[in-house]
Amino acid sequence: MTKVFEPFSKGVFIGGEKLEFEQRVDVVIELGDRSIILLNTDDFQRGDPMVGRNVLCFDKNGEMLWRIEDAEMTIGDRKVPQSFLSLSLKDDGKIRVGNPDAFFFVNPENGMLYDGEFKYF
Repeated sequence: MTKVFEPFSKGVFIGGEKLEFEQRVDVVIELGDRSIILLNTDDFQRGDPMVGRNVLCFDKNGEMLWRIEDAEMTIGDRKVPQSFLSLSLKDDGKIRVGNPDAFFFVNPENGMLYDGEFKYF
Protein backbone atom coordinates (compact mmCIF):
# COMPACT_ATOMS: atom_id res chain seq x y z
CA MET A 1 0.00 0.00 0.00
CA THR A 2 1.20 3.49 -0.88
CA LYS A 3 1.22 6.12 1.83
CA VAL A 4 1.89 9.79 1.19
CA PHE A 5 4.04 11.35 3.93
CA GLU A 6 1.34 13.97 4.47
CA PRO A 7 -0.71 16.19 2.15
CA PHE A 8 1.42 18.35 -0.14
CA SER A 9 4.56 16.52 0.87
CA LYS A 10 7.45 15.58 -1.38
CA GLY A 11 7.40 11.86 -0.80
CA VAL A 12 5.59 8.58 -0.40
CA PHE A 13 6.07 5.23 1.28
CA ILE A 14 5.72 2.24 -1.05
CA GLY A 15 6.19 -1.25 0.35
CA GLY A 16 7.96 0.20 3.36
CA GLU A 17 10.39 2.11 1.13
CA LYS A 18 10.57 5.87 1.52
CA LEU A 19 10.69 7.66 -1.83
CA GLU A 20 11.41 11.37 -1.92
CA PHE A 21 11.01 13.77 -4.83
CA GLU A 22 11.99 17.36 -5.55
CA GLN A 23 8.31 18.04 -6.26
CA ARG A 24 5.20 17.61 -4.12
CA VAL A 25 3.00 14.60 -4.74
CA ASP A 26 -0.46 15.64 -5.97
CA VAL A 27 -2.11 12.27 -6.65
CA VAL A 28 -1.31 8.61 -6.01
CA ILE A 29 -3.29 5.83 -7.69
CA GLU A 30 -2.82 2.19 -6.76
CA LEU A 31 -3.38 -0.27 -9.59
CA GLY A 32 -2.59 -3.84 -8.63
CA ASP A 33 1.01 -3.93 -7.42
CA ARG A 34 1.81 -0.52 -8.94
CA SER A 35 1.63 3.03 -7.63
CA ILE A 36 1.18 5.78 -10.18
CA ILE A 37 2.14 9.24 -8.99
CA LEU A 38 1.39 12.74 -10.32
CA LEU A 39 4.03 15.29 -9.29
CA ASN A 40 3.09 18.94 -8.76
CA THR A 41 4.14 21.04 -11.73
CA ASP A 42 4.66 24.22 -9.69
CA ASP A 43 7.72 22.64 -8.09
CA PHE A 44 9.68 22.05 -11.31
CA GLN A 45 12.37 24.55 -12.30
CA ARG A 46 11.30 26.92 -15.07
CA GLY A 47 12.08 25.37 -18.44
CA ASP A 48 12.68 21.87 -17.03
CA PRO A 49 11.94 19.42 -19.88
CA MET A 50 10.74 16.82 -17.36
CA VAL A 51 7.74 18.99 -16.39
CA GLY A 52 5.87 17.35 -19.28
CA ARG A 53 6.66 13.90 -17.93
CA ASN A 54 5.44 14.42 -14.36
CA VAL A 55 3.66 11.06 -13.98
CA LEU A 56 5.73 8.16 -12.60
CA CYS A 57 5.00 4.50 -11.90
CA PHE A 58 6.61 2.38 -9.18
CA ASP A 59 6.31 -1.29 -8.32
CA LYS A 60 5.46 -2.61 -4.84
CA ASN A 61 9.18 -2.50 -3.91
CA GLY A 62 9.56 1.17 -4.75
CA GLU A 63 11.43 0.59 -8.03
CA MET A 64 10.51 3.03 -10.81
CA LEU A 65 8.99 1.16 -13.75
CA TRP A 66 8.37 4.09 -16.08
CA ARG A 67 7.96 7.84 -16.51
CA ILE A 68 5.06 8.92 -18.74
CA GLU A 69 5.92 9.63 -22.34
CA ASP A 70 6.05 13.23 -23.54
CA ALA A 71 2.72 14.27 -25.12
CA GLU A 72 4.78 16.47 -27.47
CA MET A 73 2.62 19.49 -26.73
CA THR A 74 4.27 22.77 -25.83
CA ILE A 75 3.06 25.94 -24.16
CA GLY A 76 2.60 28.59 -26.84
CA ASP A 77 5.68 29.16 -28.96
CA ARG A 78 8.02 28.18 -26.13
CA LYS A 79 9.73 24.81 -26.13
CA VAL A 80 8.50 24.01 -22.61
CA PRO A 81 6.38 20.85 -22.65
CA GLN A 82 2.87 20.95 -21.24
CA SER A 83 2.60 19.13 -17.95
CA PHE A 84 -0.16 16.85 -16.78
CA LEU A 85 -2.46 18.46 -14.22
CA SER A 86 -4.79 15.53 -13.52
CA LEU A 87 -4.46 11.80 -12.96
CA SER A 88 -7.46 9.55 -12.39
CA LEU A 89 -8.57 5.94 -12.45
CA LYS A 90 -11.77 5.54 -14.44
CA ASP A 91 -14.55 3.10 -13.53
CA ASP A 92 -13.41 0.77 -16.32
CA GLY A 93 -9.91 0.55 -14.77
CA LYS A 94 -8.23 2.82 -17.31
CA ILE A 95 -5.76 5.49 -16.20
CA ARG A 96 -6.47 8.97 -17.55
CA VAL A 97 -4.28 12.07 -17.47
CA GLY A 98 -5.06 15.59 -18.59
CA ASN A 99 -3.11 18.67 -19.54
CA PRO A 100 -4.59 22.10 -20.34
CA ASP A 101 -5.50 21.07 -23.91
CA ALA A 102 -6.20 17.33 -23.93
CA PHE A 103 -6.96 14.12 -22.07
CA PHE A 104 -5.12 10.86 -22.71
CA PHE A 105 -5.30 7.30 -21.48
CA VAL A 106 -2.07 5.76 -20.19
CA ASN A 107 -0.88 2.19 -20.72
CA PRO A 108 -0.06 1.02 -17.16
CA GLU A 109 2.61 -1.36 -18.46
CA ASN A 110 4.85 1.25 -20.07
CA GLY A 111 3.52 4.80 -19.59
CA MET A 112 2.67 5.27 -23.27
CA LEU A 113 -0.25 7.56 -24.13
CA TYR A 114 -3.18 6.54 -26.32
CA ASP A 115 -6.65 7.71 -27.39
CA GLY A 116 -6.00 11.42 -26.93
CA GLU A 117 -9.03 13.69 -26.85
CA PHE A 118 -8.51 17.40 -27.41
CA LYS A 119 -10.67 19.65 -25.26
CA TYR A 120 -11.18 22.52 -27.68
CA PHE A 121 -11.19 21.00 -31.16
